[in-house]
Amino acid sequence: MAFRGKWCALFVCALGFQGICAQENVATETTQNVDSLYNVVNELNSQLDEVKMNDKNEAVWKKRAKYFNFGYITNQELTLKDDVAGDFKWESQFGVDINWGRTYYIPKKPLFGMLKFGIDWSWMDISYVKYKDYEEEMTGGTGLPALGTGGSYYDDEEDELALGIHQVEYGMRIGPSITVNPVDHLKVGTYFHFMPSYSLILIDDEFNHGYVSHFVFGGQVAYKAISLGVEGRWGKATYKNLAFDDEGDDDGSYYGDYGYYESFGKDDYSSVGEALDDAISKKKMKFRNKSFRIYLSFRF
Repeated sequence: MAFRGKWCALFVCALGFQGICAQENVATETTQNVDSLYNVVNELNSQLDEVKMNDKNEAVWKKRAKYFNFGYITNQELTLKDDVAGDFKWESQFGVDINWGRTYYIPKKPLFGMLKFGIDWSWMDISYVKYKDYEEEMTGGTGLPALGTGGSYYDDEEDELALGIHQVEYGMRIGPSITVNPVDHLKVGTYFHFMPSYSLILIDDEFNHGYVSHFVFGGQVAYKAISLGVEGRWGKATYKNLAFDDEGDDDGSYYGDYGYYESFGKDDYSSVGEALDDAISKKKMKFRNKSFRIYLSFRF
């Protein structure tokens, strides 16, 4: 009987040990299944996050790379640099600007999920400015604006053709930019551009034209397709001046009633072209301009 009791006890212990091992195996298998499920869920979440990030990158950056800006020039100064008579300055009365271009963003994915560098290229930048006209008393009777003031280059009473002062410029812009997307579709950026341009200045009956290297610095705030920005620009250059020279009247030279050039007190001209060359004054003028403008931008 004692022998049987020992075997029964041993059998019971064996069954208990087997049950314990089976429970441990089931628990281990369950844990592995749960871990596998967690891995699958995490992988799906990662894929979903990547899809969302790609969609946001597409909507915030790729679909908003091109821009069309319409600007209002709040203030622009045009300064004539004269080594002998001093500087003469005009201030703008009205001005507008149109700019069209594209931003090439780098890197492909935004740094820290929110920052990108860019290269801005504007293939068209056109601006027009009309400057203020000033009365004769502001010119000091010289026909030129006094130092630090604006005005017509010539006295209106002495000029037969007084068209005022106008400036038109066409240029292309290129330069770096930095843009931050802190939340949703909101973006804040700043830029610095180099702008080679052709400039034309009309001062009454005088034309001045030339190449100008402008520098542009600005910033903007954008939400989806609409942006608001401000910028300043400055540049200086030597312009070629083209004007009719009426000083020949003093020596008796004038244009005849039949369109050919007649001369008294000097030799006759061999051709009309030679007479026109003598009648047209060609010289070089140094101008400097700087401006501040605000603009509304549409990104697409």
